[in-house]
Amino acid sequence: MTETIDGPRIRWGLIGAGHIGNAYLEAAGLFPKHEFVWCADPAIPGSGSYEQALEQSEIDAALICAPPKLHYLICADLLARGIPTLCEKPIALSAERARNLAIWSKSTGTPFSQSAKFRAVPEVMEAYRRVHNHEIGDLIHVDVTFSAFVNMSERWASNTEAVGGGVLMDNGSDAVDLIRYIAGPITAVRGEPGAAIQYLPVEDSARLEVQTDSGVRGCVWVSWSHSSDRADYLRITGTAGTIEVGWKGSYITTEAGTETFGNPYDKLYSLGLQLERFASGQPLVDAEEAAATVAVIEAGYRSFQSRNWETVKQ
Repeated sequence: MTETIDGPRIRWGLIGAGHIGNAYLEAAGLFPKHEFVWCADPAIPGSGSYEQALEQSEIDAALICAPPKLHYLICADLLARGIPTLCEKPIALSAERARNLAIWSKSTGTPFSQSAKFRAVPEVMEAYRRVHNHEIGDLIHVDVTFSAFVNMSERWASNTEAVGGGVLMDNGSDAVDLIRYIAGPITAVRGEPGAAIQYLPVEDSARLEVQTDSGVRGCVWVSWSHSSDRADYLRITGTAGTIEVGWKGSYITTEAGTETFGNPYDKLYSLGLQLERFASGQPLVDAEEAAATVAVIEAGYRSFQSRNWETVKQ
């Protein structure tokens, strides 16, 4: 590391130059001590490999934004090299492999974490604080909706070979992590894909009901093909009120009335804050939590087939 006015400069290597990778590059501008010194994209033929980049330029941490099918092998390699690694969700396409990464991180002492940009949203953090201060009474239900039309026909996120699933694997990972953050470990799920609109090789809409270890219920609705008219994406219901965290504003409603808090959603700030927290040794999600999210999504796809509730295998 070298020094900046704000402290040590963090040199990152970026693996993957798609939509989210470029968003991180832009977000780093909000946190000047974070610098991406190289970018390698294994999905682009002819671009340099990350192995070559590692030989040419030393880094303090790596950020993986490559297609999910590549996450496991790249993460395993970086952990073996002792390189702190932050990986976009999901960290692997199976719970077993995700757990392996968590075990290797712990055994080698190499920092490893999954991206969870909604945990970095200040309004989500405030909602968490208010829930756990019992401002809305006992927690009953957590509802997460990520639904907007996006043409996925030309994106690798809709390629089952590259991703291993569709919108449940993609946006569903963020939604599941949000519920786990607010309500704790998820023990069982029941899911079903929505009606195909874009006729992709993967599901473009999905619903997932969840049961948590504490008895709280939750619901996830994710879609690339339906634009939701809801102003909020996170709705938390308690015995004495509700909290709604939205794209443009957030609210808490109790017997005392409705109070507005926070600011509109800022994606770049949330992405940049993840880099900051990871580099400081306080990642928003630890490796075990990342593996748990993969296990929930895996159970969701089993439920697609069984059409029943499925136990989340820990």
